[in-house]
Amino acid sequence: MAINISWGSFIAGVALGGATAVVVFYSAGRAPVEIDNATPAEVADEPEQGVKITFIDVLQDDKVTTGNEQAPVVDQGPQEYIVQTASYERLQDAEMLLAQLMLDGMSVRIASSPRETGGALHRVLVGPFENQGEAQQARDELRERDIPAAILSRPLPPESPAQPLP
Repeated sequence: MAINISWGSFIAGVALGGATAVVVFYSAGRAPVEIDNATPAEVADEPEQGVKITFIDVLQDDKVTTGNEQAPVVDQGPQEYIVQTASYERLQDAEMLLAQLMLDGMSVRIASSPRETGGALHRVLVGPFENQGEAQQARDELRERDIPAAILSRPLPPESPAQPLP
């Protein structure tokens, strides 16, 4: 006698067997569960016996934190915005990008800073810009040309407009 079983029936049987095993595993050692066949209207009319939920009372005066809190935004006064395009170990590489961006009419400079391991890091900076919107436009234009770019900001001295780069 040959038994003909389709793959669909086989998979359904395996799934049903697995679900049964999970239920048996997790219910082992627990008290039996009573199933109440009352209608929702009957359940709503019956007062709950012996159940008191106190989490509202417990948490009422406590602060719950999620770990995603951000520091409050503090007005830092007037800012100027600069777009950093790239950092190079070789000054010649930074000068090549500087020349390319200058030919495109951008206000560009190189800021070099010594490294603890020796040598220097040469950052190519575009700007400054008086507002973040102008800096974002410059950043987007650079990124469209596959030039990495990030916006930096720094506070201006009181009553001092953004100074052009030397």
